[in-house]
Amino acid sequence: MYLPNKHLWSADDKTYIGFMCINVYEKKETDFDLIREIQNGLLNANHFQDLLEEQNSTGSIYGSIDLSKLKETDFSYVDTAELEKLFVKLWSEDGWGDDLPIFQKNFLKTKEWFDSIKFKSEKHFFLNKGWLNKDVIIDPDFFGYLTVVISISDDQIGITTFGMD
Repeated sequence: MYLPNKHLWSADDKTYIGFMCINVYEKKETDFDLIREIQNGLLNANHFQDLLEEQNSTGSIYGSIDLSKLKETDFSYVDTAELEKLFVKLWSEDGWGDDLPIFQKNFLKTKEWFDSIKFKSEKHFFLNKGWLNKDVIIDPDFFGYLTVVISISDDQIGITTFGMD
């Protein structure tokens, strides 16, 4: 099981309508196989929200995503410039309401925090709940939004989760 060696959690302290969680892990393998690492516990909801412990006793659920049904093609594999374009695309979609500025603020916090710990990566796997096939989603209403970025450096893996539950 993966245990983070660096961790940051943030939620809007006024509205509590959005959260951001970053976990950084030591990279165990030189060849990174996304699905193998997910099956080995890389995405573990217990790392970002104690509330999910009871619902995720099997470790196969991440927020409202059924990890056992995820395929590598559900992720966009991108460099940093393309990653930022994916966020701009996501934020341009309708229906954000009050969530959007909080999500954007959390995104900036994430960039600053990764810079502060000198985590550098040009390899990212991007996953957005709203862009997944419906069969991968357990409860579409459980999270208003859930976006995950898995960033790979030479010796570390950074997982950033943005969500509103």
